Amino acid sequence: MLEKDLFEKLNVDHVRQLMAYLPLLEQARPELAKLMAAKPEKTAKFFESGLAWGGLYDLTIVEHLTVFSDIAGLNDFLVHAAASPDPHGEMMKLDDHPDFQEWNGGTDGQYEIQHLLGVLYSLIGTLDSLMLYGFYLNELLAKARDNSDDEALFNAIRVDPLAITSDTAAHRIARASVQADALFFSQLQNAIKGKSGKQARYLKKFKLFMQLLLEQGLLGRPNFELRALALELGTYAEDANAEKNLNELIRKFRKKKTTQ
Repeated sequence: MLEKDLFEKLNVDHVRQLMAYLPLLEQARPELAKLMAAKPEKTAKFFESGLAWGGLYDLTIVEHLTVFSDIAGLNDFLVHAAASPDPHGEMMKLDDHPDFQEWNGGTDGQYEIQHLLGVLYSLIGTLDSLMLYGFYLNELLAKARDNSDDEALFNAIRVDPLAITSDTAAHRIARASVQADALFFSQLQNAIKGKSGKQARYLKKFKLFMQLLLEQGLLGRPNFELRALALELGTYAEDANAEKNLNELIRKFRKKKTTQ
């Protein structure tokens, strides 16, 4: 599997570097919104037919990344990186890739700019979900679909209202409509407002950090190492209770991921 091959060789130093990209992720949407407001004549093409991404959340995270790779025109680059002795080192050369410097319509030039914008926003959404709730947005919809978990659906919509256009959400809303489920629609309305708990937002950077460790097989490291790394990277504020609180958060995260 491409994603597994690409990242299986990451170590703690690589996690440090990946966490450094978090500020860029958080700045992407507001900066693009400012650009569109300042130069509407140059960004009008973004809003042509095809600007939609809710359906991407119905995919698994690997399928989602595959779509991104195709639209971004990075298939050959990622295959080459995965096959190299140092996949992470190769990924750091992405800045030199022609399609990274100037997008050319993706694989075979078959996509329009609004498709690229949509898949980029969807990736930001699913990573934001990971930071807020400890699950990719794709996973939240899977929980809603497979386990009839309405709270997972509402959390997905809180992160990105476009999740309401997914097949999973459409099916659940249709069922609620047929059943005249007033409580469901009241909860749905609250979810669309996008309000997440303060604790969820406070811990979002820490949750992303823990997920990276999990996916790279590093979550089994001793607690003192994980605590030190969390504090070093600023994923948790250092205070008198940091050691106790981090131990408890690490314990809960490990338990949550082993009982999914």
